[in-house]
Amino acid sequence: MKDITLNPLAATEQMLNEAIASPKTHEIQLQEFSQNFELISMVYKRLMAYLVNMLSFDITYTSTAKRDDYKTPRYEKDLRIVESFLDKFDYKKELRIVVKEMLRNDAYFGCFVDTGNKYVLQELPSEYCKITGRWAGGFLFSFNMSWFLQPGIDIN
Repeated sequence: MKDITLNPLAATEQMLNEAIASPKTHEIQLQEFSQNFELISMVYKRLMAYLVNMLSFDITYTSTAKRDDYKTPRYEKDLRIVESFLDKFDYKKELRIVVKEMLRNDAYFGCFVDTGNKYVLQELPSEYCKITGRWAGGFLFSFNMSWFLQPGIDIN
């Protein structure tokens, strides 16, 4: 995972000035500067942790079913499905990771994975991802599947 998500680069004054002057062409470099700064600056690291932990990610769910439906087998089955999902998905932990990566790298590319007994969000390498569209829930992205052709990468 470190090879996928952590590529810190120490910034020199000249490199930083060039990257800030043209952020569109130095996107990867700015992400690497941010990662490096988080490793060497405790103030920056604590600020990131503070911002990530501000969000509570409390989930409440309500039903639009009528009172009589609450005792039906269909409703009880649906409720068990929702509760099972929430039990298997540690959404507070996973979403905090997503927010931290978004703060650090300006974007998060990932996919939902069912490991059998848990649900997790698998981060994808950003250099193989490209934002390609927008929909009501946010941005869409495409993933370059040639990443799986590299040695040591397991498609499973």
